[in-house]
Amino acid sequence: MDECLSLGLGFLNAAVTLGSFVGILWSISGPLEIPLGGATYVIYGYMVWVAIAYAIVGTWLTHKIGKPLIPLNFNQQRYEADFRFNLVRFRENSEGVALYRGEEDELRGFRSRLFTRIVPTIREIGLWGPKIRAAYEDMGIIGFADVDSEALSRQDEQVAEEMDRLRGR
Repeated sequence: MDECLSLGLGFLNAAVTLGSFVGILWSISGPLEIPLGGATYVIYGYMVWVAIAYAIVGTWLTHKIGKPLIPLNFNQQRYEADFRFNLVRFRENSEGVALYRGEEDELRGFRSRLFTRIVPTIREIGLWGPKIRAAYEDMGIIGFADVDSEALSRQDEQVAEEMDRLRGR
């Protein structure tokens, strides 16, 4: 009930604010006369129309720019979660890794899990240049540049769907 009341009061507040804003803007803007081809066109309350056009263009641009960022943000959070999980897994098993001298294997697996996601993404978003390439060659991870990130994403989705199916969702 409180949410319904809060929503109603918020809507009422927004409507009153919009009405007063439009009224004040309409009164201070006055008419705009545009001479065009021997005739004069008059636009009353032109600032209101400019504000409406500005809001429409801003909303459209936000949608066009922001929509592609949604899957990028999702993937970033997924990769960061995977990274944190692997760090915790390594920390929990660090004694066993040290006992069996498995540092090289763990480092190889860590590099693979981390850089199979990062290197192709850097290439796809256009940050691939000579300096980046040289740095990746120096780190020994240039081989991950040819990884098909779309195939990895599809594989991740299949694993997630299988996990959901097993949990009964």
